[in-house]
Amino acid sequence: MLQGNNSISENHSPKGGFAAGGGGGGCYEDFREIAPADLSLEVQECDMIVKLLDNLIRGQYTWTYKIKTISGQPQISWFFIVPFSRDKITEIWAKDDNGGLQWRQEPEGEDKTRLIIEFRTNVPVNSEYSFRFGYETDIISIVSQGFLNSTVAYNDWCSHNNPCKKIHVSVFFPPQTKVISSVPPADLSHNPVEYKVLDRRPNEYFSYLLSYKKQKISKSFWAWLLSAVISGLVGALIAGVL
Repeated sequence: MLQGNNSISENHSPKGGFAAGGGGGGCYEDFREIAPADLSLEVQECDMIVKLLDNLIRGQYTWTYKIKTISGQPQISWFFIVPFSRDKITEIWAKDDNGGLQWRQEPEGEDKTRLIIEFRTNVPVNSEYSFRFGYETDIISIVSQGFLNSTVAYNDWCSHNNPCKKIHVSVFFPPQTKVISSVPPADLSHNPVEYKVLDRRPNEYFSYLLSYKKQKISKSFWAWLLSAVISGLVGALIAGVL
């Protein structure tokens, strides 16, 4: 899978799924060149969870997969392109239902990173396997700083070179945030904002754009300030009476 943003070697491409996204940026057109369509594996479910951080320029990603092998060789690993260099990616982990999985990073061109998740055992043809992994990285965001609020436009996307039956995206926002708009449309009345996408063809990407306001000064500060003003007024009135 490609996350939002080098080449597949011959001995890698038939042995595992490939995806990209999660961090935005890059170009999904590049992914089509990196990862030609592969029908030997099907993504039955993909859950993409994004937790946007208070600094407005980074996010924590969790990807949960359920895959099924259709044909070809046994699947031994999963390849994922993150659209940032290794120094921007931290807190990497991977596991399945039986515990932790091995993973490694490889440079993908000048400004991307390939995460390789090694499956616990080979997944034979016509078998299912579930796993998950996560990391923290930069995101693609445009931040406009105001006196009381910051306005943020955040874009992200994901794509697979395998058929994908279901993608569920959940975006969690920092505290004291108001979501302004979403493309495509979504229910903005609660946190997280969610998208559900069905029946994606190989290399058919899904992208979204969210705009939100982040309050710089907390409600507790305004409550304290109001309390202080009221206390001062009350004190002045009492002093005047006495």
